[in-house]
Amino acid sequence: MATNIMAAVDYKDTVALVVKEYFASLDQDEVARSLRELQKPLYHYYFVKCVVKTAMDRGDKEKEMAAQLLSALCDDVLEPGQVSKGFVQLLETAQDQTLDVPDTPKILALFLVRASVDDILPHAFLKVCVGSLPDEVARSIVKDAISHLAKPDVQDWILHVWGSTKGRTVDEAKSLIGSIVETYVAGGTPEDVRAGLHDLHLPFFHHEFVKRSLLVAVEQPAAAAPLMSLLKDLTFSRDLSSNQVSKGLARVEETLCDVYDEDAADAHYEELLRLARLNGLILEKVEDAEAEEANGVDPAEAPTSPSYCPPHTEEEVLGFKAESERILREYFASASIPDATTSVTDLLEAVSGREGEGDRRRLLRHFVKRAVTVALDHTSREKEFAAQLVSALYPHVLATAHIQDGFMDLCNATEDLKLDIVDAPNEVAMFLARAIVDDVLAPANLVALKKELKGAAREVTDTVEVLLNARHAAERVLRVWGGAEVGTVGWAKAAVKVMVREYVSSGDLVEARRCLRDINMPHFHHELVKRALCLAVESDEAVEPVFTLLKAFCESMEVSSSELAKGFARMHEAVEDLSLDVPGAHAKYVTLEARARNVFPECCL
Repeated sequence: MATNIMAAVDYKDTVALVVKEYFASLDQDEVARSLRELQKPLYHYYFVKCVVKTAMDRGDKEKEMAAQLLSALCDDVLEPGQVSKGFVQLLETAQDQTLDVPDTPKILALFLVRASVDDILPHAFLKVCVGSLPDEVARSIVKDAISHLAKPDVQDWILHVWGSTKGRTVDEAKSLIGSIVETYVAGGTPEDVRAGLHDLHLPFFHHEFVKRSLLVAVEQPAAAAPLMSLLKDLTFSRDLSSNQVSKGLARVEETLCDVYDEDAADAHYEELLRLARLNGLILEKVEDAEAEEANGVDPAEAPTSPSYCPPHTEEEVLGFKAESERILREYFASASIPDATTSVTDLLEAVSGREGEGDRRRLLRHFVKRAVTVALDHTSREKEFAAQLVSALYPHVLATAHIQDGFMDLCNATEDLKLDIVDAPNEVAMFLARAIVDDVLAPANLVALKKELKGAAREVTDTVEVLLNARHAAERVLRVWGGAEVGTVGWAKAAVKVMVREYVSSGDLVEARRCLRDINMPHFHHELVKRALCLAVESDEAVEPVFTLLKAFCESMEVSSSELAKGFARMHEAVEDLSLDVPGAHAKYVTLEARARNVFPECCL
């Protein structure tokens, strides 16, 4: 993981260059590699926005290649929440973009349709946008997209609107994919399959290959094992994205229901799911302990096959809870999402005994609840980090069911949480709204929660509905705790600057202390000292408030003597540059430094 913090502007410049090179080379693998090297997943929404905006001002070829790129990267590189956020920002700026590209509304509506057909946007996305977007232009774009999606031949039409299948119809593309599968079953090699899929140039249509392979596995049982092995190899090598595999599994279920009677279709589909789990294409099926008891299964008589793992004991669950809290507190200190993800995955393996087994749902719903409850007792920084972590763990570690269950427990616990945190119901509501905005939960999950909850717990969901129906809802929810940049140097500098200026203006020491706690970066308090001294040099009226503030913070040990000394040292280095804007800055600073030696003798200034 890169240790240097890249400013947002540098990231945008780099991404713009990556997108420009992609339209020249059409190398999707190089784009994926570049994004991984940047190691800024929380800024991927800007990549989505940049790809679409760049393609808008170009020809149909570039528009088609942009759509294919987003589909290919979704899930493996781009998190679903980042894709949705990128399209929200495109919609919010569509009116301005029309000044440069008059056809922006028409083109963006087509991109929304294509993203919906390719399943990189959730089905509820457009309906949510209609009710939450700020201006009529954006809403009309979404309504046009919804209108297009209502067409009976929308899939065939949208795949041809920019020449996506290079003159082929969908039926011709399906026929070619069928030939690839048949050739492999007849004695072909995985390399032949890879070459065939690569020559098709249809990564957004790979779900058809998954579907056709599974159907052949049903029709020809002898071919089931090699086909499953092939899908496993292609998924591991990223020739097939997990998004396309999931879509293929969903569509094969629909086809089986059309071909077989209900009982036979269910039996075939369950067998396919079993094979898919064995080959790691989907998570191991987990049965809840309560469901086993309801079915009369005695744990002592439970199967002992490798695919079975008994429910966790209370001791294991308590151990998981304690270790979860340790991981969360370590994450809040380090802000490293990759490290936290690795720790959670390792913890699940250790508790389950084997990856993907055991009563994961019970454990992971607790992890979601614990992430929020630990953050509630901290500042906005930790709350933002908690929301980012839940989003980052979805869908590879946390499934929608785990997150919904976790919020069910949180809503039911709000009365108890209020004893320690008075505003707990509103804070939980904000976390739930954030989960929906980040697309880790769908609006349908909110409806399901509302049906299950009663009394005070249900009031939380009512508050969420109010938050999501407000003007500029998505942007407000994303920014309520500081947004994606919270915890970075740039964010801390801006927060310190605002805090010092507000204190000099108001003299409210209580509010200044609250702001310092919210920033929660004691190793960065030297910036506070430097910023306060800059203000004192710039304005004589700020001198007394600045010394009052610094003296109060030092006496209460909220700012250490070492940070105070470091702040003065930084100011000493910067005063020459400040002299260019503030005449006599050096002389003013010398006076301030002399006074500080008397006020803070212990700091050895």
